[in-house]
Amino acid sequence: MFNKINNELLSSALGRARITKQVKASQVLGYLESLLVEHWGEAIKKRAKPIYVKDKKAVIAVMSSVVANEIHLQRHQLIKKTNQRFGQNTILEIQLDI
Repeated sequence: MFNKINNELLSSALGRARITKQVKASQVLGYLESLLVEHWGEAIKKRAKPIYVKDKKAVIAVMSSVVANEIHLQRHQLIKKTNQRFGQNTILEIQLDI
């Protein structure tokens, strides 16, 4: 019960502060990073980093075209897993910035 009250208070406070979207975007970025590590291992952290979410598009900065191509090939799976976790249509597209 205590957790339910805390969650309700937190949701209410976030809604009043209008930062709910920013909090969700931060959670999505963290989850995308964990998916990258799950698929390519810890070394990917040096080569790719999710940097922001805007208009249902996640942007991932990458260090090379090779890494960009690898992520590009798995983008549908990354989008699917993210939407399963955070709700349908949370992310519709992944943009890779070299």
